[in-house]
Amino acid sequence: LEAEVGRVTCQLKEAMDKMVEQKEDEINRERGWTDEQQERLQAEAKSKEESLRVLHEVQTLLAQKEEEVKATQASHAAQLDLLQKELQAQMSAKEDALRLLEEQRLRFSERENSEKLLEDLSWQKEEISQQLQEEREEKLKMHVALQEEKLAFEVERNNHEQVRRVFPLEFL
Repeated sequence: LEAEVGRVTCQLKEAMDKMVEQKEDEINRERGWTDEQQERLQAEAKSKEESLRVLHEVQTLLAQKEEEVKATQASHAAQLDLLQKELQAQMSAKEDALRLLEEQRLRFSERENSEKLLEDLSWQKEEISQQLQEEREEKLKMHVALQEEKLAFEVERNNHEQVRRVFPLEFL
């Protein structure tokens, strides 16, 4: 009987040792899995933090660009308005000058003076036409530059929209 008790005790001890070893293996596997999960969560948190930082930088830059574009548009609008007023004033002054020249031409009865005044008038008209053409070209250049800036702003805004779609706030 004592031998039987010893044998059963030995079997129980072996079974217990085996069970303890299995539990230790299971605990070690769980620890490894837990460590992996913790590392993954830390990496995800770091990635999320970096994405938020980049998004904030992009939003800040976009806001700055929007302000710059608004300021540029306001400046260009003011310059265009000023140029239009200057052009109108010049055209008015030149029209007045042309009217005066025409009146003077009519006052002179001598053919020689009339021809001279007509030559002067033609020259001034040509000069005015040339100046008007140059001013129109300058105005067109300014308009094209403004349109290009507007297009660049739209492209940048579209890029920002794509960033928002790729990194939606719920994801971050």
